[in-house]
Amino acid sequence: MNRQIKWESGCYDEIELIYEKAESDEEFARILTELEQRSMSEARIYCKFVNTGGEPLTTEKFDALSPQQKERVIWRLGEGGIAKINASMAEPVITVTFSSIIQLVMGCTMFSLLNRLEKLDGSYNIIFPKATLQLLIPLGGRRGLFRYIMTIIQLYPWLTVSEASTNTVAIQPDN
Repeated sequence: MNRQIKWESGCYDEIELIYEKAESDEEFARILTELEQRSMSEARIYCKFVNTGGEPLTTEKFDALSPQQKERVIWRLGEGGIAKINASMAEPVITVTFSSIIQLVMGCTMFSLLNRLEKLDGSYNIIFPKATLQLLIPLGGRRGLFRYIMTIIQLYPWLTVSEASTNTVAIQPDN
C-alpha cells in the first residue's frame, strides 16, 4: 500500500494496526487509500476550523506545514467530527454522536473513529463478545457514510451497526 499519511505525529496510537489489516485485504487497502486522500483534501479545505495562535489556519499556511503538522490538523478535524463517544459498561453499546460538521470532515472523522474502535477491539469485545455501534447522525449527515459503515463491519465482526438521526442538521459542503 502506497501511504500518503505516515502518522508519524503520534496522534493516533492504534492506527498502525488498521494499516496492518489493510495489508491482507486489497479492498480495504483501496478504501484506506481513498480515506487518506479524502482526509488530506478535507484538511486543506477546512483547516480554517483549526486555530493556531488565536487565528484560523489558512490554506496557504496548511500547504507549508510539515507532514506531521498536517496529521495534527487531520486529527483535530477528526476529533471535531465526533461530538461524543460512549462505550457503555452496563450494556454492549458503543454510542458515537457525530457533530454537525460530519459532511465536511468525514474522512478525518473516520480515522478518529477507526482509531477508537481499534482501541476497543480486543478489550471491549472480551467483556461483550457482541456489541452494537450506535451512530447518531445529524440530519443530512449520512451521505457517504455507508461505505465506512461496511468497512467497520468487515474490520470488527463483533459489532452490529445501528443508525439514528439527531435533532441537529449537518452542514453541507459548498460544492
